Amino acid sequence: IGLMQALAIAGATQISSALHGVIDPILSYLPNVIGAALIFGIFIIIANVVRETLKAVLVFGDGMPERFGLATGRVNISGIVASVAFAVLVIIGAIMAFDVLAIEAISAPANELLTDIIGIIPNVLAAGVILAIFVLIGRFVANLVLKTLPGTGVDSAVSELGLLKG
Repeated sequence: IGLMQALAIAGATQISSALHGVIDPILSYLPNVIGAALIFGIFIIIANVVRETLKAVLVFGDGMPERFGLATGRVNISGIVASVAFAVLVIIGAIMAFDVLAIEAISAPANELLTDIIGIIPNVLAAGVILAIFVLIGRFVANLVLKTLPGTGVDSAVSELGLLKG
């Protein structure tokens, strides 16, 4: 800016007007960049707080897969849910920052991505619940068959016929 003032005083108006034409758009766009950085920074802080809170609150669920017979050890459910929530919040923050930058080529596809992510969450949750229910039903049926088969003698008949020999 000082260089442009010196050029204007020296009478080099063509050079100073050319520099004004280059620097003015950059300086006028600077508030958008600062705003986008602030929004993204705030969302990073919020996402970290949400992640740590979810880890602390959902830690009781880490033993549930083992209790239901779905796993042999503890599963880090709290960490998985916390990481997914963190990622979603960071994506939302990035999209909001892109909106502040007003670059349509980035913000329009990013908004569509956010809409797709939010639209798929209920389907993923429903699929998880249905899968868990069918795993439990499968384990119940397997235990039922294992307990009733020896009493009927079907297992010994199959072995006597030699159907299971490799």
